[in-house]
Amino acid sequence: TVVVTPVDTERFLGGAGIVAAHASGLGAQSRILSVVGNDEAAKHVRGFLGKYQVHGLLQTDVGRPTTLKQRYRAGGQTLLRVSHLQQGNISSEIQDQIMEQIRESLDDTDVIIFSDYDKGLIPWSAANYVCQNYKGKIFVDSKKTDLSCYQNAYIKINEFENQQALAYSESCSFIVTLGMNGAKWNGKIYPAPK
Repeated sequence: TVVVTPVDTERFLGGAGIVAAHASGLGAQSRILSVVGNDEAAKHVRGFLGKYQVHGLLQTDVGRPTTLKQRYRAGGQTLLRVSHLQQGNISSEIQDQIMEQIRESLDDTDVIIFSDYDKGLIPWSAANYVCQNYKGKIFVDSKKTDLSCYQNAYIKINEFENQQALAYSESCSFIVTLGMNGAKWNGKIYPAPK
């Protein structure tokens, strides 16, 4: 039995939320479309989005928890990671609500960033609709193995994800991260800063 007594607790915004917060910090008027549960973690997400001046278009799914990742750290190292989440497709009702928000938002959006960790929150059809109907820049960070829903996009994946990709559109440009060795894009390797 391992006994852990937390000394301190800190909360951070993660996932797509922190991506939107960083965009806001760079001066963008940032919006996020996502799904949260009806729980305490959702309240924290909404609070962080407000703090970072991100307009949150959040659908509440009472049947799933807000994704929460806990890390137990000591001496600057992570000892244990616990993920509280439900992996699986969102309901068709929530998908319809998100599609309505997407349709309303496309014309006044300069850049779209998909932060897609393949937990069922971004249906293939929604991603494909955006790529078919949006004419601006699209950036993708995805864990999907079927990337064919993304077209005319810049897709960031790591070496392992690149090997696991089963399908993708030839119209995409891939940025493959190489860990400590940097990244590869358009056949050229960009070394990581020393």
